[in-house]
Amino acid sequence: EVEIFNYVTEGTMDSYLYQTVANKARFIAQFLNNENVGRSMEDCDEKVLAYGEFQAQAEGNPDFRRFIELANEINELTMLRSEYAHETVMTQQKLEQLPGKIESEKEKLAKLSADRKSAEQIKEIILTKSDGSKLSDRKEINAYLFSLIEQKQKAPDKEIPAVKIGDFEITLDKDSFINEMRFVVKGELEYMVEAGISEKQDNVQRIANFLEKTLPKRTEESEKQITFLEENIKQAEERIAAPFPREKELTEKSLEYSELEIRLTDVTAHEDDIYDPEDEPIVESAEEKAEREEIYSVDEDDLKPDTNDDDGNNQSPNKPTKPKM
Repeated sequence: EVEIFNYVTEGTMDSYLYQTVANKARFIAQFLNNENVGRSMEDCDEKVLAYGEFQAQAEGNPDFRRFIELANEINELTMLRSEYAHETVMTQQKLEQLPGKIESEKEKLAKLSADRKSAEQIKEIILTKSDGSKLSDRKEINAYLFSLIEQKQKAPDKEIPAVKIGDFEITLDKDSFINEMRFVVKGELEYMVEAGISEKQDNVQRIANFLEKTLPKRTEESEKQITFLEENIKQAEERIAAPFPREKELTEKSLEYSELEIRLTDVTAHEDDIYDPEDEPIVESAEEKAEREEIYSVDEDDLKPDTNDDDGNNQSPNKPTKPKM
C-alpha cells in the first residue's frame, strides 16, 4: 500500500500552485474522457474538483473558494462563447449559400411545373415509335416495351431507339451496379422510372403512374423546399444577429473575479509604499537638520593626523569621525 500526503500551508502561495495543477488536470481529463472541450467544463473529472478543494482549504478564506468557483465558471462560459462564435461563423457561411440554392430550386420548379402541365395534357397513353408509327392498345405497347427491354438486357451498350408518349421522350438504361432496368423519361428535366423485366409486368401503368402521381408530388416537394430554404434564411439572419445568450452573466462574473483577485492579492494595501517619481521631493525640516548637524558635527582638527598616534592613525580616539559619504 502507498499513502499519498498533500501538505499545504495555510496563508501561503500553495493554493496558487494547486490552481496550476488543477488547470493541467482539467486539460488532461478532457482528452482522456474524449469529451468536447467546449461542453466538458461543468462535468470535470473528480480529481480536478479535488485539487480545487485543496486550493480553497489551503487559503482558509471563503472569498478564495468563490474565487476558484468563478475561475471555473468563467472558463466554461468563455469556451461556450467561443463555440457559439464558431457556430455563428458556420451559420454565416450557410446563409451565403442559401440564395443560390433557392435560385437553383426555383429553376427546377419551373421545369417541373412545365413537365407537370405536359403530363396533364395526356388523356390516353399513345406510344410513338422511332419510325413515327403509333401504338394505342395497352397490350401492344407493353409487348413493344418488353421487346426493347430484352434488347437492352442482351446488349447493355447498344442504343435502343427512343419512343415518345405525349411530349416525353422515353429511352432505356441499365444500371449495372444494382442490375436494374429503368425507363429514362425526358421532358424539361430527366426522370428515372423502374422498368419491369417480366413480360407479365405492366410497364404502361408504371409510366402512367409517374405522369399522374409522381410528377405532381415532386412539384409540391420542390415548392416546400423553397419555402424551407427561405425560412432558413430568416432563421440564420436572426441567429447571426443574436449575441451570446450568456454574455451578461460572463461580464458580471468576470467583474466579480477581478474584484476578488485584487482583494485576495492585497494590492491596495501596498499602494502607499510605492514610490511615485512625480510626487514632491522630501524636504528636510529645520529640526531634522539641527539634529543631524549635532550628531555629525566635527572640528577641523578632527581631520588632522594625531602626532601622538604611533600607528599613524589619522583619527583621535576621543573624537568622533566624520562619516564617509
